[in-house]
Amino acid sequence: RRALAGSAAKAARAAAGIAVPRGWTGPAAGAAAAAARLGFPVALKTSSAAILHKTEVGGVALNLRGAAAVAKAAARLGQTAPEAPVQGMVEDAAGEL
Repeated sequence: RRALAGSAAKAARAAAGIAVPRGWTGPAAGAAAAAARLGFPVALKTSSAAILHKTEVGGVALNLRGAAAVAKAAARLGQTAPEAPVQGMVEDAAGEL
């Protein structure tokens, strides 16, 4: 059985033609600047193939509305995994695999 990091799974869905929220993946230190480029509000998630259920490790921060909130969440999430993907908040219904 093989698991993908969330960012890799998102890329695979996009390559298969499935719509995904716009986003950025990189080191937690770059999350606030990426969020500012994407536009607020954003979601921040831990990204690691070793973490299958992000919510169980506190690896999700939702509805972040400013750079300071993103920086604070990224610092916390950066302790659980090396990458902290930022993505635009989806206001309509969405599914995630």
